[in-house]
Amino acid sequence: MKKFGKGIASFLGPKIFRSVHDLLHDMADYILPRNCLICGRRLSSAEEFVCSVCFLYKPFNPLFHDNRDNYLSKLFYGAIPIEKAQAIMRFRPNTDMANIIYSLKYNNNPDVGVFLGRVAAKILSDSNIFDGIDYIVPMPLTKKRRSWRGYNQCERIANGVSEVTGIPVDTHCVSRMSFHCSQTHLDYIQRQDNVQNNFKASNTSALEGKHILIIDDIVTTGATVKSCGREIARVVPNIRISVLAMGFASAL
Repeated sequence: MKKFGKGIASFLGPKIFRSVHDLLHDMADYILPRNCLICGRRLSSAEEFVCSVCFLYKPFNPLFHDNRDNYLSKLFYGAIPIEKAQAIMRFRPNTDMANIIYSLKYNNNPDVGVFLGRVAAKILSDSNIFDGIDYIVPMPLTKKRRSWRGYNQCERIANGVSEVTGIPVDTHCVSRMSFHCSQTHLDYIQRQDNVQNNFKASNTSALEGKHILIIDDIVTTGATVKSCGREIARVVPNIRISVLAMGFASAL
């Protein structure tokens, strides 16, 4: 398809091709209008998932900036070899900002994940979260869960981050072996028990002595990330781990 598009562009010339492309894009928006995931307003052809007004008044806001000793990082102290942790928004259920995550996870909208990843990478470009990162590792899903959803939302987010930062994504170093139930309605102890021994590290030879960035959609107690990170650290010598979440759901 990409070669076909390049062939058409070469035949028409770049200016005419861009004009035709923009016209078709505008026609598609007219026939199948796209709406802002936060306020529901119809998006212009230049807007993607979130309108410019919502971006202005309900911005994604990094919670911890360059503070390495933050509350999110402290969730992982003593559990995994944590370096840094960051989230781009405070997550609270049934809020406008939560609609973005709901759309990604439950409305068959994988492109929202790529969008979120690009947004995260751009707004954190002046922070140190990506400094020294060798690989991006999205939190894995079980095969059954991935088949049910049709995609791994964290992998889509990771792809968006990679587009902006150029850091490669590793989707083969760890897999999720079981999924007992959603963490949503579990307390702290139940969350820890629910994800014990759920992950299996493999194909990790390239990770020895490296610094990886684990990407998750929502972190609450950090139980799932800790379980995944512990398994990777168990088999990979001298691994360093940082964490990037789209939302942090703690009350603090």
